[in-house]
Amino acid sequence: MMETTIDEDFKRILLDNMTWSFSRLSSFDQCPYCWKRNYLDCEEKESNAYAEYGTLCHSLLERYEKGELDMFSLPNQYEKEYYDIVQHEFPPNKYIDLNEKYKNNGYDYFSTINWTPDDIEILGVEEEVRFEIDSHPFVGYIDLRFKDKDGNIILADHKSANIKQTKKGGFYSADKDKIMMYKRQQYLYSRYFVEQGIKVDFLEWNFFDSGWVYKIPWNKEEYDEAERWAVDTIKQIYDCKNFCPNPNMYFCNFICDYRHSCDCRPA
Repeated sequence: MMETTIDEDFKRILLDNMTWSFSRLSSFDQCPYCWKRNYLDCEEKESNAYAEYGTLCHSLLERYEKGELDMFSLPNQYEKEYYDIVQHEFPPNKYIDLNEKYKNNGYDYFSTINWTPDDIEILGVEEEVRFEIDSHPFVGYIDLRFKDKDGNIILADHKSANIKQTKKGGFYSADKDKIMMYKRQQYLYSRYFVEQGIKVDFLEWNFFDSGWVYKIPWNKEEYDEAERWAVDTIKQIYDCKNFCPNPNMYFCNFICDYRHSCDCRPA
């Protein structure tokens, strides 16, 4: 039986003691019911192929940036670890075998990686940052922080999302909402450095599955928007009386951590 409500006093205790993160905000936007099962009911979750693929690629890039792997060993290490990490099947697709597509894309990326950690001045890899927004404690993890040859400080995020590059070097309108959320994540986590008086010149996303890098100058207006979004989302969660599901065919059937035990999953 689907239970979408929770005792208000118990909910407030949990929320008052919660350390927030971007994922805790964005997942509420995706589906309040899924959010409740994860963060309030603390039910056991099931991963999916996309998350596992991203975890593997992030791990390899982290070890590469720390000098634990060199560029020549990356492809073999990727193949060696692939089936240990990616244990779920990708969703069915009548046009292409996504299992083969993602496996091959990852191998191609690590086989043709065209930079080394020596090309930049690495300032941090998987840095944990802690800060507050509107008195709420937050935690974030910065994939890579580095200084380029021109002295610019860049916060970089590795993304497995298949975001395509336009001929002008931007993104397509269909990906606008995803890019907005990616920006919010980076701007929220840049707060730590802003408060410490450490400059951030650019935000960067390494879309390794698509093979391109998207970079933008750090912008105060977008930074403020991300903070307002975070504050508003936390307020929505506190005010929420009924964590109703938000059915979406693809998410519910292939992405959701509770896709095999949800009463409202679309057929």
